[in-house]
Amino acid sequence: MLNQMQMAAQLYQGGDHARLLEYLCAIGMSEPHARELAEDKLTRPEPETLAQLLAKVGSNACTTTKVVRALGLQSTTKTPQNVHAWRMAAALGGFPVRIGPRYVVSGNTSPFLKARGGLEHVPFAKLLLGEPVGTPLSAALASVLPSTQGVRVARQIHEARCVEPNETIRALIAQTLRIARERGSLTLCGACCPDYEYVRTGNPSAPFKYTFAKVGDGVGLVAKALIETMVQLHTVFSEVVPVKIVVYMADTEVRGDGLCEKLGVTPEEFLSRCVRSTKAVQVALGERGIVAEVRMFHEHFGQRFDNHESQARKRMLVGDYGLIAHLTKDPNKLVRELAEKYRSFYVNWYGPMTDAEIERRIILQAADYAAYGKLLADEHDGCLQVAADRPDMQIFGAFYKHVSYLVRRRYYE
Repeated sequence: MLNQMQMAAQLYQGGDHARLLEYLCAIGMSEPHARELAEDKLTRPEPETLAQLLAKVGSNACTTTKVVRALGLQSTTKTPQNVHAWRMAAALGGFPVRIGPRYVVSGNTSPFLKARGGLEHVPFAKLLLGEPVGTPLSAALASVLPSTQGVRVARQIHEARCVEPNETIRALIAQTLRIARERGSLTLCGACCPDYEYVRTGNPSAPFKYTFAKVGDGVGLVAKALIETMVQLHTVFSEVVPVKIVVYMADTEVRGDGLCEKLGVTPEEFLSRCVRSTKAVQVALGERGIVAEVRMFHEHFGQRFDNHESQARKRMLVGDYGLIAHLTKDPNKLVRELAEKYRSFYVNWYGPMTDAEIERRIILQAADYAAYGKLLADEHDGCLQVAADRPDMQIFGAFYKHVSYLVRRRYYE
């Protein structure tokens, strides 16, 4: 988008409206709109080329205002004086313009690149120069990686559709990378659900929905997302340290009340399909160039999982949320909010339930997450856990111990 804006500005500055019209149409603008913009008598910036202007910006000899003018924009205290020029920039990329998942370019009198929530402010001029843009995560990585590399890794993590980690998790991720560099390797590990049936919703923010009408033996919805995320993160972290990937199939879900009956399979057949799904996930990763270990979770951990899950469940049911209380002010309120948010998910899974029953179901599943988090951290000491299911459930993985993790943004109801 920025390259397009620079090109349009250069064509305008050269006075070649015919080429500007051709360019605007080539990048997808409708011809009437492009003609209106190209032929408008835009306010000319000062008589210097954009390249010269950017060189001055690099030497701190130029203001952001001049850069704005070089793009055909002239600002007042309220709105750009030249509405058509402003519309050209808006049409090329849109204002506010997304730059990755965490940033917007604000259309105001002094455009800035902002991380949402006011966490970062970067002059628009620096953005044009392609200078690295910091994030809270890149700041946390600064103690481990060179600044430019930390910025690049953090931005690639965002581009992998991962949720921005909170302050505690950011520090843990930095610590994990530090240990990994000392050891000479990093393990990315995570778990995925069986191949439950799902349908499309038509909702862009959550395009899929589980029906739980049947279970297959291929690569399921969460597994597909986990594979995509793992591949992207493998590329990101391989720039820093050699990476190993381990994926677990959540065969523990065979114990869900009435689930096998709903799916129309016996527990034995459910597990058999999970085994075949495990092999399918391994093949899918291999096709993406990733040699990974893919295991059945309960088959691997056995009684250790049962013990940790049982203990966590008993404690949570009486209001003891372990270390989770350090990450959220009111765990009980969180459970109520999750119950409301995922009502349709649990009804599809287990059938009609009251509010209290859904909250209890949240806690039962949270105990699974608690056991997963501890066992993965113990089995793969110093690992970075990766999740691709519901982001706000991952907090329960910190019940026994704080763990570093990245989780993909929500994509199913």
